[in-house]
Amino acid sequence: MKFEILYVKNCDIDFVKWDKCIHDAKNEIVFAYSWFLDAVFDSWDALILNDYEAIFPITKKSKFGLHYLFNPIFAMQLGVFSKNEISSELLEQFFQSIPSKIKLIDINLNYGNDYQGFAFEVSEKKCQSIDLSESYEVISKKYSSNIKRNLSKARKNKLEIVLSIETDRVVSLFKENRGNSLKEMKDEQYIRLNTLLQKMRENKVAKIYECWIGKELIASACFSVYNGRIIYIKGGSSQKGRDFGAMHLIMDEVIHLNSGSNVIFDFGGSSVAQVARFNHSFGAVDYSYQRLYRNKLPLLVRLLKK
Repeated sequence: MKFEILYVKNCDIDFVKWDKCIHDAKNEIVFAYSWFLDAVFDSWDALILNDYEAIFPITKKSKFGLHYLFNPIFAMQLGVFSKNEISSELLEQFFQSIPSKIKLIDINLNYGNDYQGFAFEVSEKKCQSIDLSESYEVISKKYSSNIKRNLSKARKNKLEIVLSIETDRVVSLFKENRGNSLKEMKDEQYIRLNTLLQKMRENKVAKIYECWIGKELIASACFSVYNGRIIYIKGGSSQKGRDFGAMHLIMDEVIHLNSGSNVIFDFGGSSVAQVARFNHSFGAVDYSYQRLYRNKLPLLVRLLKK
């Protein structure tokens, strides 16, 4: 079956139809909304099937006249979205519709895409999530003994969890806690992160939780809460926060408040062993998504990049 897929420049995208397609998609995820992409990427184009029946954001850049396609920072899963079944044949035709001038492709698909073709190197990446349909009592029984100890310590030290609107405090604590150890995090990325969190607030999908001890802020985290899925976006703790288990308490608070509902709690996931262990300690289970890679850069350029 031949699908009619068109390449559409950013200026010609109908963003109302785009966001409706994402909202209605079986594999809906916040990363693909137009406002989210606008916050994390300067200008993105799209591949669109018919009248927005299925869509694929094209987040491409160029350097020295060479074009490459990649996932922008903070947009962990993209790929093809549709309210209808996304067949292997449809995926194949979307990827065949990527302009040939894009020589380097290194993208993460979303959890609803299952590419079975041979045009790319395919590797598996993992996230962790918890189904919150069960009661808190049932869910918390799956916590590791270490998590239970940290939560007990946090409560004994009378840590307090409050809702906030302060995006800059999330960014500041993330930078102090983890961001400084990440090579990809430059000043531009911190600005983008703050812009993203503000856009999330404007679109009423952000929940920011802060942890205080007395009048001292020791941890802050932002979650996307929308359409049956809670996703941890970013957060951080001070040294005191780490000592007192503040982030454990924030995660537990979100799980507690949303338990017994038809919601998935998504840790934002990681294949990094240390992060995955933290997520698993709450009883989270792995789910997979795919990374596609193809390098058709000129040989000399490939050699220079090594």
